[in-house]
Amino acid sequence: MKRIRGLPVFLAVVTLVLAGCGNPKGADKADPVPVSKEIRPVTSLSDTPSHPESPPEGPDTSVIEALASSVLKLEVYNDRDSKIATGTGFVFGDPTMLITSAHVIVNMERIAVTKDNGDTFEISDGAVYLDKDRDIAMFRLPEGMDIPAVEPAEAVPKRGTPVFTIGSQAGLTNLVTTGIISGTWEDNGTDYLIFTAPVSGGNSGGPIFDSGGKLVGVVIGTYEKAQNLNIGLCAQELPETE
Repeated sequence: MKRIRGLPVFLAVVTLVLAGCGNPKGADKADPVPVSKEIRPVTSLSDTPSHPESPPEGPDTSVIEALASSVLKLEVYNDRDSKIATGTGFVFGDPTMLITSAHVIVNMERIAVTKDNGDTFEISDGAVYLDKDRDIAMFRLPEGMDIPAVEPAEAVPKRGTPVFTIGSQAGLTNLVTTGIISGTWEDNGTDYLIFTAPVSGGNSGGPIFDSGGKLVGVVIGTYEKAQNLNIGLCAQELPETE
């Protein structure tokens, strides 16, 4: 895995709707208010193949169930104890480390965390790592948490690779969506994924897995003016946590 390097602010051309921070006071609603951000055009899409006529083979349900225990719903509260965002996080690398999107935890005072089995706990300490350019934040879990860490894929997935997400869209916990990798691109030394598994408010910061259950990326947003083209940071860009 690479250690995080600095990344300049994205150039403005294509609008990106962040899939999690855009639902202040509406984290439990099906229609979150979008928050826009802009990124450079993805020229590699021009040679991206069309979707296959039949859906790609999806993950085994036992794989999904095993991974769900590593994925957490995050409800973010400000200093007035008002809920301002809902997102997703997951345990990666060091089993005491939680990863999510930086835009999910803007103006946080505390995070109410819900595990897949319904158990809850809180995080009130600030992020131990924050990279706003790559949209990644890391938190230390409270002591005594028995949450397994997910494992990264060995390489960036190729176009057409089946993938799935686990996330807390619409305020629900650990919903699953499936799709494929449509393409990848590199911007200033950082690798990103374009994928078709549907995401919406509450998905930000959640994991993207291949069908074998290996982490290939982190959900950071979706294209506003494209049909079901979503954006993830490649897993290889995550910082080392051990």
